[in-house]
Amino acid sequence: MTIFPDVLISSFLVGLGLIIAIGAQNIFIIKIGLQKKNVFLAATIAATCDTLLIALGTIFMSTLVQLVPMALLFAKWAGIAFLLFYSFNSLFNALRAHPRGWSVHESHADSVSKLSKGVLIPTLAFSLLNPHVYLDTFLILGNLGSRLSPAAQLSFIIGAGSASYFWFYLTGFASKLSSRLFQKEITIRIFDFVVAFAMLLIAYGIYNVQTPQ
Repeated sequence: MTIFPDVLISSFLVGLGLIIAIGAQNIFIIKIGLQKKNVFLAATIAATCDTLLIALGTIFMSTLVQLVPMALLFAKWAGIAFLLFYSFNSLFNALRAHPRGWSVHESHADSVSKLSKGVLIPTLAFSLLNPHVYLDTFLILGNLGSRLSPAAQLSFIIGAGSASYFWFYLTGFASKLSSRLFQKEITIRIFDFVVAFAMLLIAYGIYNVQTPQ
């Protein structure tokens, strides 16, 4: 196995440049970190999904290119529906007498029992029901990687995938360290209002995205 340092570094920088832009996936990882709720798992799942899509686009772009319009169209409307649901859920939580999901004193058993509902499934949804993820990872990065020689493609996948792991771990654990600032209910409400509004804006932006015909 040959590693190409120049490809590794350039793909890392390109991948980082694409993923830094704030989006639904980033907002969700930040919120998980603020809740101190399995942020390592959430960041790992999100980054792994990104890396798999990058690899899929890099290796199989020429084979799957005709399937992309249908996949993007499905992801577009599924993503809009999911973001609207999450937006209204955040709004409802902000309006509750006591917002849920922000306790930092949960026992380990309680945390594990809420794993599937609170982290696993939502992280997969934010990673796979998001047209922007497919545009950035599968289409843009995958298309760039597919133009390289087969020997250099592995370096490209490792570099671009590493950018996702780096960014999600960074934002997740940085927000976890900042969680003490979000223990007051008024701060929680404000953040959930912001999340609800941001999700609506992202859903509207996805609605205006023209999928390939």
